[in-house]
Amino acid sequence: MTLPLADALADAHQGTKCWKYAISGTHFDSPEYQKMVDLMLKIQEKWGIGVVDLWNNAEMTAVTENEEEISKLMGDPVHPFREGYVNWWLPEFEKAFTEYFEANK
Repeated sequence: MTLPLADALADAHQGTKCWKYAISGTHFDSPEYQKMVDLMLKIQEKWGIGVVDLWNNAEMTAVTENEEEISKLMGDPVHPFREGYVNWWLPEFEKAFTEYFEANK
C-alpha cells in the first residue's frame, strides 16, 4: 500500500512546479494506516510536500475516541460523512493549506 504513494509523490516531484499535498485521515486502530502516515511524513521531510496530518492531531484524535460524536461524523474509519468533512476536517484543511501556500509562494 505505501509504495504506490511514494512512487506517485516521487513522480509528481520530478520536474514540476506545482504544489504537492498529502492528507491523512483521522486516527483509528490500524497498524497499516499508521505505516502509511509515517511514510507520508518521511516524504514530507525529503521533498517538502505539504501534509494535512489528521492522524497525529491530538484534538482530532480526542473526537475519534468519543463513540457518540464519531458516529455522526464518520461513515467508516477512513471516510467521513458530509458533516465530518464540512464541520470537522475542512477547517483543518483550510488552516494547513493556507500555511503551506503562504510559505511556498
